[in-house]
Amino acid sequence: MVAPHNIKLILGIGNPEAAFENTYHNAGILALQYLADRDGAPAFRRASHRAFAYARGKHFIFARSLTYMNESGRSAQNACAFFTIPPSALLVLHDESDLVLGSFKVSVSRGAAGHKGVASIAHALGTNAFARLRIGIRPKEAIRRKAGEFVLSPLPSGDRAELTRAFGEIAESLGLENEAD
Repeated sequence: MVAPHNIKLILGIGNPEAAFENTYHNAGILALQYLADRDGAPAFRRASHRAFAYARGKHFIFARSLTYMNESGRSAQNACAFFTIPPSALLVLHDESDLVLGSFKVSVSRGAAGHKGVASIAHALGTNAFARLRIGIRPKEAIRRKAGEFVLSPLPSGDRAELTRAFGEIAESLGLENEAD
């Protein structure tokens, strides 16, 4: 299992601008949409006066942050309050430049490790007692480059395919069956 069994809310974080839409930096948002589709969720709709959009699937509530990455705490806090879900039932999907593209790891009740979006969430919730699914975005050929050099570049088709493969593994480990399969 990728994440704890008590997960009820899955939050994808990234940046709201169109320029970030298909970039490494929005891996959390891309994964969220993939998982929501696999769980049969309808189109996302914005929560009134909130910093997130949401969709209810068969197994999970999916929330997409509408703030910038570094302000993701507002989205997490709004979503947890709106759905009356404790932080311990939250799974945050985000990019991770310390992991190779297509890999992923789960962290529970851990520090932000320099990720400003995760730090914002921990600060806003007053706890780090939530799960994070860290999605590797570091292209294999850039493994020795300084983090951040490639983050805002568009995803080439091969890298997009590698992320999609990883999203499929994540979906399966969360128990999301694809009815189209």
